[in-house]
Amino acid sequence: MSYGINFESEAEVKGAYEMLAKGGTVLFPLGALPWSSCCAEVVDKFGVYWYIAV
Repeated sequence: MSYGINFESEAEVKGAYEMLAKGGTVLFPLGALPWSSCCAEVVDKFGVYWYIAV
């Protein structure tokens, strides 16, 4: 199962990142890409993949 969520602000992305990364695995740490000023890829402690971005 995987989810992609677009947030309204970098603060929201950072908050979600902290919760998901706790006990999980970071695939792409918080950072910028050409299409997003703040995004990350994380697999949470339950094995669910998350792509979170502004």
